[in-house]
Amino acid sequence: GGGEESFLGLVRGIDRRRFAPHVHVPSEGDMAIELRRIGVPIAVRYLPAVRPWTMLAGGWAARDLRALLSAWRIRLVHSHGTRAALYAVLAARRSRIPVIWHVRIVDPDPWLDRLLLRMSSAVVANSTAAAGRFRGRSAASTKVHVVPNGVDLDRFRPGAADPELKKAIGLPPESPVVVYIGRLEHGKGPDLF
Repeated sequence: GGGEESFLGLVRGIDRRRFAPHVHVPSEGDMAIELRRIGVPIAVRYLPAVRPWTMLAGGWAARDLRALLSAWRIRLVHSHGTRAALYAVLAARRSRIPVIWHVRIVDPDPWLDRLLLRMSSAVVANSTAAAGRFRGRSAASTKVHVVPNGVDLDRFRPGAADPELKKAIGLPPESPVVVYIGRLEHGKGPDLF
């Protein structure tokens, strides 16, 4: 997804002479494989869903994450998503490690947004719309920063036109072709496209 691609772009582009990224992932999968491939140390630790009946497991997960931060000698946590941010602030609080909460979702979390806004050192929203979920909160004016996702444009350099493609889909050779790539959901704006 977009969040994962954005995160991988950040990790790939970070200045390794100044920063030594270490990444916690909640499960094995494509993210873990790619991080290992580019030489980033990872830890795989499950983070339980945030529910009243998972509080005990959540406490153990936060304790485990705190030990990981200590073992890796982490000085800054950059969390992605609400659940990760909750565990990050719980794990980092005792050691006074600053936590940046990266927000990519427009929909507010009525239970956690206020708490996480207060406990995070800063909030990075990838759009004005995502930052809007904190509208009306007093801490938002100083803590929430809009930083659009960075994109490696070299990945999108067009190749030579394929004259057979237009023919195959029944278009005249002179007609332009524009493609929408994304989930077909209202928030992505395919109707505006």
